[in-house]
Amino acid sequence: EDQQIINSEISFKNKINFKNVDFKYNENQKVFENLNVEIKKNDFIGIVGESGSGKSTFINLLCGLLIPTKGEILIDEYNVNNSSINLRKLIGYVPQKIFLVDGSVKSNVALGIENYSIDRIQKLIEESNFAKFIEDLPNGIETEIGEDGNRLSIGQKQRLNILRALYNDPEILIFDESTSALDADNERYFLKLIEEFKSKKTIIFITHKKELLSLFDKIYEIKENNFSRIK
Repeated sequence: EDQQIINSEISFKNKINFKNVDFKYNENQKVFENLNVEIKKNDFIGIVGESGSGKSTFINLLCGLLIPTKGEILIDEYNVNNSSINLRKLIGYVPQKIFLVDGSVKSNVALGIENYSIDRIQKLIEESNFAKFIEDLPNGIETEIGEDGNRLSIGQKQRLNILRALYNDPEILIFDESTSALDADNERYFLKLIEEFKSKKTIIFITHKKELLSLFDKIYEIKENNFSRIK
């Protein structure tokens, strides 16, 4: 119960701050050195970098999955590495690799959440322009998707992935190379969907494709253990 009280107090009002952050996996593998980045609420940002530059490490640090070697990461005044903080409701994450279970659309949207709300799923679909995606399925949210979603196209799987990230109505949405497996048409559609959340959510979009970045208000490049702003 105490944990719930703590969790309910967390909201994101102002900014995310990486303050003097160093991170290394070992002595020979330094990823960030004295990293200072500020992301304001409702920023719409793209992060680009070569493979292995630290894009995923940055996300794992922000999500509290890795602990900085030095420095701290704050969401407003909350340190993300404080063990009493649960970021699950604050951050929605759309990974590159789609993980789906053999079950219905609705159980995949609410994956890992017991006593999930059908009403919430329906409302989410209506509010975020996913109605056509659901209408095109044989049994709507009751549709069984098969093992690893094999009854869905790659584009449908990725839409389902976004719905899952949105279930808790997070204030921060992270897309981690989320278009890398999509063809050009699906990629365009996907980016259009993301644009709908502009000014409603804080969006962090990680990609290695520089041509996608014209969409974003701010762009950062990760190289040489740090961030540089290129737009």
